[in-house]
Amino acid sequence: VTLFADAQPEDIEGTTTRWIQIHGEESPDDVARIARRTGHRIIRGIPFDPETCRRWADHPDVDILLLDGPQGGSGQGFDHAQLADLLPTLKLPVIIAGGLTPDTVARLVENIQPFGVDVSSGVERTRGLKDHGLIRAFCQAVHGAT
Repeated sequence: VTLFADAQPEDIEGTTTRWIQIHGEESPDDVARIARRTGHRIIRGIPFDPETCRRWADHPDVDILLLDGPQGGSGQGFDHAQLADLLPTLKLPVIIAGGLTPDTVARLVENIQPFGVDVSSGVERTRGLKDHGLIRAFCQAVHGAT
């Protein structure tokens, strides 16, 4: 998966990965244009908001929703209880990001049963430096909860 924020189709056209994650201010029309011009499968990353989730889940060119905290990449989570009520109504697989750590991910997986989870800062020793022990613990927590 290749990650883009505020992408234009010409930014993505040379990408060789099959999946792209779009995590910016792209409009529904932008996403449709990107899908048409590139042929990539699309993971749409958005800050969690029930109405926004419903709108993107109905977009014909979005294959998976990635639901993040209010500021993607900040390590902030969101109210997973709200998502638990919404999830059965969404037509797409959902990946959850934002604020996940080895200590919190098992409960989330058990309670919500998302398609997947996404982690970055939750397995960092310091900003930008991943900790192999935390990555291992995160993966073990996910596998133990499934």
